[in-house]
Amino acid sequence: AAYRGGGFNQEAWKVALPDPASRRYERAVRAALDAAGLRPADVDWLVPHGVATSVTDAYEARTLGAVFGPEFERPRLPAVKPYVGHNLGGSGVTETALLLLALRHGELPAARGCESPDPALHLRPLQHPAVETPRWAMKCAAGFGGFNAACIFERLEDLG
Repeated sequence: AAYRGGGFNQEAWKVALPDPASRRYERAVRAALDAAGLRPADVDWLVPHGVATSVTDAYEARTLGAVFGPEFERPRLPAVKPYVGHNLGGSGVTETALLLLALRHGELPAARGCESPDPALHLRPLQHPAVETPRWAMKCAAGFGGFNAACIFERLEDLG
């Protein structure tokens, strides 16, 4: 895969919580799309921050709904933290590595532990593994210290 663009900013509101009234995370996601020259509909897979806390999940759900539309089905939405845990500052790079492996193999894992998603969030986590050949994938993070990030990757053909 190739990195095609990103959006990054800082909220500086609370050490471990995003500002629920802020739209900075949304701006980071939109900046990544703009940097890559994409529309939201172009993104096939999206690995969210997916930390499973009420404040952060509501913030992320609002962000994703604003960018991709209410109750969107594409991009496909797995959750990776249930497989590897939350390793704090290493989460973004760990989950990006897993996303790149998924892109390489064309297999996206289901959102483990999300069998009954909160209907108030209006998200549809991937319930079964997806086997397909996507072109575009995004990794998003709303991390400690108010750091927001979104990165776009393009799947490349096998270079041998």
